[in-house]
Amino acid sequence: MNSKISFPAGNRPFCMASVLSARRPIVISPFQHSSEVPTTRRRYAESVVRFSFVDMYRPYVLAALLTICTPIAALAQADESQKGPRPLFVIGASYDARNRGTVEGGLLVPLSLGMDPDAVLGECRCLSVTAGVGPGGQRLAIGAAYQLLYPPVLFAGLDAVATVLRTSNAPRGARPDTTYVGAEGGFTYWSVRVGLGFAHSVSGLGPHRNVVTWNLGYRVGW
Repeated sequence: MNSKISFPAGNRPFCMASVLSARRPIVISPFQHSSEVPTTRRRYAESVVRFSFVDMYRPYVLAALLTICTPIAALAQADESQKGPRPLFVIGASYDARNRGTVEGGLLVPLSLGMDPDAVLGECRCLSVTAGVGPGGQRLAIGAAYQLLYPPVLFAGLDAVATVLRTSNAPRGARPDTTYVGAEGGFTYWSVRVGLGFAHSVSGLGPHRNVVTWNLGYRVGW
């Protein structure tokens, strides 16, 4: 015998299955026609698909990036090690016995580069090339230098350089428009350099064939 049990409205029995079905997430195909899905649900479905796609392929993207970037970084490091230490650029100003106030610039080219025993200062056996210009003329100095440095400070050093001096028409204590060649020794402490030497004229006639050269200045390098 078939009989239907009916319940008055508002007095339906509690059913766990109905609760579970009500809490069950709604799975909506992203390919469902837009007219069949409310806007909010459609956006939710599209975002689920989009984030699922990103999560799915993220490990592959990371692996590809590592595969590409690791050899490039290794090659860059190897290339850097093969280049060796770069030259140290030097600029400064000094008062020169013949040129008077002088602006200077140059390079310290490392022949041997290391650290001092306390591993605080750089230790450079360098080829020194500097040039200066002032009211009394132009000067070029090339030679060997030993420097303890903590860039930009040239902490301490010694140098021995060959010099070429070309005087202007108004040098101090030298023949005008004359070329001098000579030698000079220098001492540096806390970026202050003192140089002393001599020079002999190789052009023209007249007084001041031999002159004493000296200078006092300040240099920094990096």
